[in-house]
Amino acid sequence: MTASNLSYRLRPYLAVRRDAVYRSRDRFNTVYTWYSRRFNLGTERHATGTCNVIAHSGHVFASLDQSMSVMMCDTPEGPMAFVTRTLSIRYPEWLRAALPGI
Repeated sequence: MTASNLSYRLRPYLAVRRDAVYRSRDRFNTVYTWYSRRFNLGTERHATGTCNVIAHSGHVFASLDQSMSVMMCDTPEGPMAFVTRTLSIRYPEWLRAALPGI
């Protein structure tokens, strides 16, 4: 099972966000380790019940930032991963001053 959504916003800065949900037949630990290593998310930020959240945010280049989080939940049908990835561009001060609407 896979579901996905793409959205964007212009204020207070340009951001493009993709949300997706995946279900796997692999063991929970296998899926958790794959996301943690593949996207350099590190260890869990917090856990509640059968769900763990792993995340990472960072500066990519110039005014481009990226953040990613994965909430992993163990369900009777197999692990589910709720993935959010956001790329954002911070407007420079001169542009924000010239265009007060952004």
